[in-house]
Amino acid sequence: MKPDYYKVLGLAKDASTADIKKAYRKLALKYHPDKNDGNPSAEAKFKETAEAYQVLSDPEKRSQYDRWGHNAPGSMGGGFSAQSHDDFFREMSSMFGDLFGGGFGRNQQRQVRKGPDLNIKLVLEFEEAAFGTRTGKNVQIKRPSICSACGGSGSEPNVPLTTCGTCGGQGRVIVQHGMMQITQTCPHCSGTGKIITKPCKTCNGRRVVEKIDTVSIDIPAGIHSGQRLRVQGAGGLSPDGGNPGDLYVTIHVLPHASFRREGTDVYSDIDISYSKLVLGSSVEVETLHGPVKINVPPRTRSGSKMRLRGKGVPVLNSPDTGDHYAVLNVAMPPVVSVEVKALLSELEGYMQDIK
Repeated sequence: MKPDYYKVLGLAKDASTADIKKAYRKLALKYHPDKNDGNPSAEAKFKETAEAYQVLSDPEKRSQYDRWGHNAPGSMGGGFSAQSHDDFFREMSSMFGDLFGGGFGRNQQRQVRKGPDLNIKLVLEFEEAAFGTRTGKNVQIKRPSICSACGGSGSEPNVPLTTCGTCGGQGRVIVQHGMMQITQTCPHCSGTGKIITKPCKTCNGRRVVEKIDTVSIDIPAGIHSGQRLRVQGAGGLSPDGGNPGDLYVTIHVLPHASFRREGTDVYSDIDISYSKLVLGSSVEVETLHGPVKINVPPRTRSGSKMRLRGKGVPVLNSPDTGDHYAVLNVAMPPVVSVEVKALLSELEGYMQDIK
């Protein structure tokens, strides 16, 4: 059985975000492997507090946990999925000011940075959002890429990097915090262990340059405006040789000339003569899936909706499909002749007589 996350952090269920952060910081410092070398119990406690913090510090995950506990939807079967090592390190670094020097143990290698995440807006046609794109939709994005002039070293070609004199090439230094010695990233070389003496003229020593690339994005059928897709590894490249960042794509769907969408259902307005509404008729309706003939029963009222099952938008990540509703409206003739006026007057008189 997984432990209660609130009990792990020693908190009440109404604890504020600041309380959660404070409690986690205290416990993380207490059980960190750098302070408990070779103690498996402390390492287990450290991971347990980290898992509790990852859930309770996220408003959406916390809400799900408060409602369903460890059986929340999307919790990977009886437990929330933990962040990746890289994601957790970045969170630790921002929280503690790189207090642990980029790792969970004394012997860990220097932490390489993940490439930056990118955000773009993608405009889709109505049909593209409804049915998705089987072959992917190509978009051009500007993203950081490894500088080809220096090969990502940041140094002018044929000018070697020198070993950092502050950390001796280790990328980390030991600093004193009261009674405790803590390893942190070297501030002089930013953890690389190397110093650029002559920066590359192309990238100015930054190791990366902005480049326009083409990325293929798979659009799932049934996507809505405002929804966001994540394309893993399609973000900016890491200057340290780490994993690339991710690309986040916010969808905007263009309106259709004839259809309007409500969830997975599609609506269209069909103009039909008054006589056909009264007498009944057969009408052809255009849908996303092609034309469909419907029978209009006699004495159908204007504004009535005719339901065409399964002719709407596919349900996102599901084999189901919404419906199409044809809204029947009386078609008004652009010109009313004298003969038509006479017939309408006669009809109006007849309607008055039968009331």
